[in-house]
Amino acid sequence: MEIVYGSYETEIISPQNKEQFINLVKSKNPHIEIK
Repeated sequence: MEIVYGSYETEIISPQNKEQFINLVKSKNPHIEIK
């Protein structure tokens, strides 16, 4: 999974449970875009 922030900043992560991670992130900020 790649997280993009700022103009050119990125971080690559690999959570064990991707669906749970996405749900947690979206619960904190529903405006986050998942591609």
